[in-house]
Amino acid sequence: MPYFSPSRVFEAAARRLNTTTTAMSESLASTGMAKAARAVAAPDFSKTPTAAYDIFLSHSSLDARLIYGIFLTLTDRGYSVYLDRICDPQLDRSRVSQGTARTLRYRMAQSRSLFVCTTDNTPKSQWVPWELGFSDGWKDGKAAVLPITDASSFQGQEYFDIYPEVKDAGMSHEKPSDLEIWDHGKYVGPWGSWISQGRTW
Repeated sequence: MPYFSPSRVFEAAARRLNTTTTAMSESLASTGMAKAARAVAAPDFSKTPTAAYDIFLSHSSLDARLIYGIFLTLTDRGYSVYLDRICDPQLDRSRVSQGTARTLRYRMAQSRSLFVCTTDNTPKSQWVPWELGFSDGWKDGKAAVLPITDASSFQGQEYFDIYPEVKDAGMSHEKPSDLEIWDHGKYVGPWGSWISQGRTW
C-alpha cells in the first residue's frame, strides 16, 4: 500500500487553484485558505472541547504547499481536517505566545486523531514533537505518522518508530476505509476502526 506521493499532493493543490504545479504561488494558496477559514468558529475556552475534526495535521511550516495538498485531498474525501493556517489564520507561529499554545491544545483536543505529515523538513520543526506528545497523552488520543514520500518504506526520526503509519488506499475506497493504518509492517485496519480501538500499550 503506497504512501502519499509528493507529486500527487502538489497536483491536488494545483487542481483546486486552477493552475499548474509550477505556477502555484503562496499568495494563491493563502487566498484559498482564507476563504475556508471564515467558516470555522473560534474556540470557546470556557467549555470542554468536543470532537469537531477527524484529523489534526501536524507539520513543518516549510512544507506549506505540500500540507495544503494533503488538506485538500483529505477534505475532498469527506474528512474534517484541522490545519492551523486555514482554521486559525490569526495564529503566528513565528511569534509564539501562551495563547498560541492554548489554541493548539484546544484544537488537538477537538480532533479524533493527529497525523504528523513527515518530509525531510520535519526534524526542523519544534512544534511537531510538542503536538505529537500532547495528542498522544490526551485521554485516548490517536496519533500516527503520515509520510509524504515516493519511497516504499519510511524511516524518520527515532521517536516516530513508536507510532503507526498512515497509507493511502486511494480513491477506490471511501472514507473511512481509504486511509489504512499500519504498525511496524502489520496492518491494523482502516482509519475508521483504528480511532475506536483502545490503546495497545
